Amino acid sequence: MQEIMKYADLAEKIANTTDHEGARIVSDYAEIVAMGLKCGLLYKRILLPNQVGVHRKNRDGAMVSGRESAQIWDDVDRVGVAPDLFKDATSFEEPPNRENEIKFIKRCEVDEFLPIPNPGDIQVSSVACSHWNQALCMAQAGKVSIATTMQTNSKDCMT
Repeated sequence: MQEIMKYADLAEKIANTTDHEGARIVSDYAEIVAMGLKCGLLYKRILLPNQVGVHRKNRDGAMVSGRESAQIWDDVDRVGVAPDLFKDATSFEEPPNRENEIKFIKRCEVDEFLPIPNPGDIQVSSVACSHWNQALCMAQAGKVSIATTMQTNSKDCMT
């Protein structure tokens, strides 16, 4: 109980954000991250793309779209990319029961665009920048090509 009281402001902010419809999720999220970093509950870490899954509750359980991730490469090709756009990538450590990884692998198995991770490889599950990370995984797995991005745009590759 004393441990919870130590972080009472952070716990209250999280509860108010998750329990209220219409919460200002983006500004609340930024505030929660700042509070978590300040008190040492959050930390920064660099991982390879294939070590990052997608949290089972991301996007209300829809998690991630392989087609949307593939579309990112068209956007990068068309307008470029600024690393600042993904500096706020956020994830949760994978729990011992691997529940996020299990759900994420099942999601990948039914999405032709998403590479299927090896069980045990996922160290964290993302809740921010998930599509960008999956675009990187697609490239790492060799699943990105002009044909892939043209198919994503519903263009006919043969004309």
